[in-house]
Amino acid sequence: MALIGQSAYQYPEFKTLISSQAYTIPETNLNEARTLWQENRLLYSGNGEYYYEYCTGGKTGYTENALATLISFAERDGRRLVCVVMRCNPTTESYLDSIKLYNFCFTKYKLCKPLIDYDINGLNKQDTIFLGRYYSDMNHIMPKYYVNQDYSFYIRSFISDDDIKKNITFFKDYNDGKAGVITFEYDGLIYGETDISVNIPYINASSTDAIQKEQNKPREESKIFKYAKIVIIFTLFL
Repeated sequence: MALIGQSAYQYPEFKTLISSQAYTIPETNLNEARTLWQENRLLYSGNGEYYYEYCTGGKTGYTENALATLISFAERDGRRLVCVVMRCNPTTESYLDSIKLYNFCFTKYKLCKPLIDYDINGLNKQDTIFLGRYYSDMNHIMPKYYVNQDYSFYIRSFISDDDIKKNITFFKDYNDGKAGVITFEYDGLIYGETDISVNIPYINASSTDAIQKEQNKPREESKIFKYAKIVIIFTLFL
């Protein structure tokens, strides 16, 4: 449910729908105008302890097996969270549990961006197969590596960004522009990973081997030089 909600939240129409407290269905030739009300109490400021000021929408539910359920969304200080609670009894517990979870995550976790201002091209990549295809003593453009500097994930607030270990793996060959992967680790736990992209510049046949092969190849005589030799030989026999 959290993954479905996360995907749906990307659409503005969905956000408008789940954040609306009420919607009036216009009158038709068969029915009078009707107003539908949002049942998510997190949205209403008059609901006392069930109101959550950072909530941006949600959807309630109830079945005999699942009891009271709630999926909701909240945004605070540039961070966005989705919360799912199930089997709440009574129904009001779904709001109180959601508020507790939101407060815990917003205060105990922070957003980490470990690749801000990070230059992966400063690493020693002599062992990668990409650079093995090129020659550093020649005047040409070398492969350029890229990482998503906006890549982010949540970590506990007491963890420093500098304490996050970057495990860098370069592939033996690139596939669809991917040269490797960086995984982020702290205290034995992997918090995420992101791709290393590569831009391989086009280089014509001017490598050392190609030049050496060209130098060793027998040179073909020009037609003018051939004709000149024939004329000289013919003159000697006259």
